[in-house]
Amino acid sequence: MGKGKDINYRKITYRYQLFKDLMDHIPDVIYFKDRKGRLTMVNQAHAKGLGLKPEQVAGKTDFDFFPRKRAEKMARDDFYVMNTGKPIIDKVERATRPDGVDNYVSTTKIPRYDENGRVIGLVGITRDITQRMQLKYLEDNQAHIKKKLEALEELNKLKSEFVSAVSHELRTPLAIIKDSVGL
Repeated sequence: MGKGKDINYRKITYRYQLFKDLMDHIPDVIYFKDRKGRLTMVNQAHAKGLGLKPEQVAGKTDFDFFPRKRAEKMARDDFYVMNTGKPIIDKVERATRPDGVDNYVSTTKIPRYDENGRVIGLVGITRDITQRMQLKYLEDNQAHIKKKLEALEELNKLKSEFVSAVSHELRTPLAIIKDSVGL
């Protein structure tokens, strides 16, 4: 092998290893689909979530793993991306994993192009954001409770002022009645 070819081969091998490291170790679900919605490649996290190995997922569609309604929704998004060439970025939705666990996910889907600029499929990344959504819910709930507490404090202040004013106004007539009774 010539020196130029050897350097080029090492660059390709290095890039492949970087890609493999990403696909094997990132916790997010990463997948590639063709124009028909078939999974052509998935990472370890995606396959693990399905209880399979990546090579067992290749060639299948979402309909092979998810309930029909969920798979139809995913397919609509896929075909939107592939037919318009427009990505879907950070679509947050509630989902049910194949193992039955409910969670929240953020999904990004971008079109894949061939060398002639035609859309040939898509690349998708899905991240479990359940903890982020739970934290947001707690923060929203805390703000709601804080507003209610402030309103109750204001009502308590108004009540105290009212009782003070009423007791002041009743003191004088009661003193006159007391003196009259004493006579």
